Amino acid sequence: MNLSVTDRALLTLVRSGLWECEVDNPSALCLSTDQWAEVFRRAKSQTVQGLLWQALDRLDDELLMPAGPLLGELAVQIDRLEKDSEKMLKEVKAIFQEMEAEGLHPVLQKGLAVASLYERPKLRACGDIDIYLPAEEHKRAVPKGAKKTSDGGVLYERNGIDVELHSQLLDIDAPGAKKVVDGLIGSEGFEKEKFWTTTSPLLTLLLLDAHILKHAMGWGIGLRQLCDYARARKVLKYDESAFRAACEQLGIAKWTETLDSFCENFLYMGSRATADELVEELLDKVLRGGNFGKEFRDSVSPVKTARALQKGFDFSRKVAPKEAIWHFISLIKGRLRR
Repeated sequence: MNLSVTDRALLTLVRSGLWECEVDNPSALCLSTDQWAEVFRRAKSQTVQGLLWQALDRLDDELLMPAGPLLGELAVQIDRLEKDSEKMLKEVKAIFQEMEAEGLHPVLQKGLAVASLYERPKLRACGDIDIYLPAEEHKRAVPKGAKKTSDGGVLYERNGIDVELHSQLLDIDAPGAKKVVDGLIGSEGFEKEKFWTTTSPLLTLLLLDAHILKHAMGWGIGLRQLCDYARARKVLKYDESAFRAACEQLGIAKWTETLDSFCENFLYMGSRATADELVEELLDKVLRGGNFGKEFRDSVSPVKTARALQKGFDFSRKVAPKEAIWHFISLIKGRLRR
């Protein structure tokens, strides 16, 4: 796998921050000032500044010296991350108190729920608040002025933070998926935390798995979301055979193998970096597009959109062919509903 100098450095630092370990490839960090600047830029694009910050704290001064002038700007970003996390925590607490007082049963997805899997949760960037509600409760929870999303959810803003309400727990569009998910909800259930309710470990893993696939089918997915999955795989306690069986039932078993291989090759300490073609395609999506393909979308055009979606479909039909077809159909239906 021919990674660029800055790609290799970024992944080395991300691994160190992700597991709070000494870097496993110090030679990858012999960088010039300009190369360090590119690593910092890429970390911001991928929203993994927190992991970068944790890794830099472990480096020898000699290695870190060329990056010195950049540390002040990164420190400002880290301070902002922590303040945003505190603000989001306050809003999530308030939302759950209000909804539960009205007899609703909200379930927190991703965001702060996933941040709790990290050693330093406040350094995990959180974009918005995602909440699942059973279909019969979903309409009752929708505030005035909320906008419909293409996947059947609704989006609104609360004190400067986007809140998305979902009536579908997993981002799986294939027929029969709802029945499988309902069965898993019945057998796995949800877990009550101190401030909110969240998904069980197995459902959390499936949610992250399916969420990454959905975005890999489109503009792309960011390194932060792959880190979330890697942390979940290592930290959560769940039945591996039950997880594998659920992936088979949902039609995403091959995709999950690709995702696991990505983690083995690039995100676990001592990674092999001997990826197959599908993992290399996924790596390209992750490193070239930034967080949720932001770098591609920043210069969007009809031709670029068509190419990105075609490339996404070409990839997804190799790893999850059934889901690729039904996701495409779902996108069309979503546009017609809007």
